[in-house]
Amino acid sequence: MLGKKVRCIVTGFEGIAVARIKYLNGCFQYQVESKSIKGNKVAESSTIDAERLKITGEGVNITQLK
Repeated sequence: MLGKKVRCIVTGFEGIAVARIKYLNGCFQYQVESKSIKGNKVAESSTIDAERLKITGEGVNITQLK
């Protein structure tokens, strides 16, 4: 799911999954950053439970970043 465009099925927040977080209890969350950057502001981001995310697009090709 990392690098994919995702949407939270509860809040509707959309963006690119940029990090995966695993907690000691086995729960997984993803850090999702919005693609819209306005002016000099940093992109909005949110940490969302994996079960609430749906892949909606290809997102970023990680091999192109190297």
